[in-house]
Amino acid sequence: MVHDLRRSAAQAMVQSGIAEKVAMEIGGWKTRSVFDRYAIVSQSDMRAAIEKREVHAREELEKEIPATCTVQ
Repeated sequence: MVHDLRRSAAQAMVQSGIAEKVAMEIGGWKTRSVFDRYAIVSQSDMRAAIEKREVHAREELEKEIPATCTVQ
């Protein structure tokens, strides 16, 4: 039960964007290997990461293309 709560806490902190080192301090995980056992990555985490990367790539591309340029 306690491990389930710690796992949920680790996953929630990572999903909300808290830096992993900070999450480790908050949760009391002293080594990266132990933290990794708690901070499990789900399929939805993977999809969200891919979506964020795609948005970022689009934004970077839009910066490079002048606003007056149109595709014909």
